[in-house]
Amino acid sequence: TTASVPSPGTIEVVWCALDGSGGAERVVFTMEAPEDWIDQVYGERALYLRPSGGGAIVFDAEAGQSPEEWLAEVNGRPEYVVEDLPSITIAGATATVFDVILAPGVSSGDAPPLIDDANPPWNVSASSPSRVWVVDRAGEALVIVTGENLAEALGEALQTLEWGS
Repeated sequence: TTASVPSPGTIEVVWCALDGSGGAERVVFTMEAPEDWIDQVYGERALYLRPSGGGAIVFDAEAGQSPEEWLAEVNGRPEYVVEDLPSITIAGATATVFDVILAPGVSSGDAPPLIDDANPPWNVSASSPSRVWVVDRAGEALVIVTGENLAEALGEALQTLEWGS
């Protein structure tokens, strides 16, 4: 997995996304975003972008799961409270957008991670919502998550995302 700045204000990511069965898919994308968003880039199944100013952005390719299946699973978790937001377009496809927090009385240790990756998992908080975008990419869910501090900027950047080859 690599990330670069092909031109000022644009980042390019080449991600080797592991699919859970030992296979891998090469995912390439560019988007208009601050260069510091790729200060640290890592991950195996999920891709983590760690801006130098703090926070994280996670891309997770849910191999074998459609966006509808992934959304039904998340909406069915009693540990979560989901607030639907207006959809946006990402690379020509409609993305479902929502904020998620823990339900009252639930601690993060009692809830399953939203992104279950060992490097590390993305856990939902009771006090600060996670913003989530779910888009269909070749019939499978691509899930993008960030915290409250990067949510608005990432939402704008995602609308400039283009898939590469």
